[in-house]
Amino acid sequence: MAILDGLSRDSGNGSPLSHKPDFTCMADKSKNRQPASETEDEIYVSASAPALGDYRLTVDLVGTINRELGKLSSAVETLTDESKGLRKKVDRISHIMYAVATVGTIGIGVIIWIVNKAIDYGLSTLKHP
Repeated sequence: MAILDGLSRDSGNGSPLSHKPDFTCMADKSKNRQPASETEDEIYVSASAPALGDYRLTVDLVGTINRELGKLSSAVETLTDESKGLRKKVDRISHIMYAVATVGTIGIGVIIWIVNKAIDYGLSTLKHP
């Protein structure tokens, strides 16, 4: 978890945290465990719960997540702007290609017509000298 690497591990009052935060589901932990009594459940719940009023780690984590989301949002906006510019360039290139194809087709047609007329004229002068 790279996000948690840079966070400090103190409880906010100068003393280090006495426990590591446990992000696993309590239901998953207690699936295979059969409680012996109601007091054991209470001890288990109170032992795995973080200290009340200690939200520094949570606040740091939320701040880190917000900074990363801000970076991602600005990256998405930059990519969106760049893609709009590239889309305009691609449209321009495609229009140029259509124009070249149209002019080329007309040019080839004109050349073929001229060659055909030249051949017809040459053949007619050979028949009637």
